[in-house]
Amino acid sequence: ENAGKNLFFFINNEGSHTPFNHYDRENPPFTPTTPDFQNPAAQAEEVNNAYDSTVHYTDEFVRRVVTAIQDRPFIYFYVSDHGEYLGHDGMWGRAALGEQHISYHSTTGCRVGMFVLYNEAFEKLHPHFAPALQQLRTNASLCVAHEHLFHTLLGMFRVQSPFYNASLDLTAPAAQPYTGPTP
Repeated sequence: ENAGKNLFFFINNEGSHTPFNHYDRENPPFTPTTPDFQNPAAQAEEVNNAYDSTVHYTDEFVRRVVTAIQDRPFIYFYVSDHGEYLGHDGMWGRAALGEQHISYHSTTGCRVGMFVLYNEAFEKLHPHFAPALQQLRTNASLCVAHEHLFHTLLGMFRVQSPFYNASLDLTAPAAQPYTGPTP
């Protein structure tokens, strides 16, 4: 309906949050998937299978979104909000080790997925984004955090703001890696 208009979508999908039930329950890709979260260690296989099924569902969701918009110029930013421990080092959820709770930011669980997809039509329609996209590729190996997303969007779309920080803009040569609480 809006083929000739610029569109911005913010999509918040449930993804892989406990109780890990956002997937095709009739045809789960990984089985068995009937976890008991009261004692996840006792059902580690089921918990991991349910989690993996939600990741598969999220992948399929992203694929469907990209397929729906592939005929128009697009850029798609995906950022997870947090990781989950699935029994690694005896931890479950967001870094609870038995009765001992440890700082989530002191674990590798806070390292989350982020990716950016865009198509050739986006680059052709908006050639002024070429340097920003090249810089984004150059900065792909930086350790980044959620803080980077806000500033990257401002920088990418040249939005003027007194809150903009070029060191957190992944499309800027001045971008710096995340240096907050140790991930």
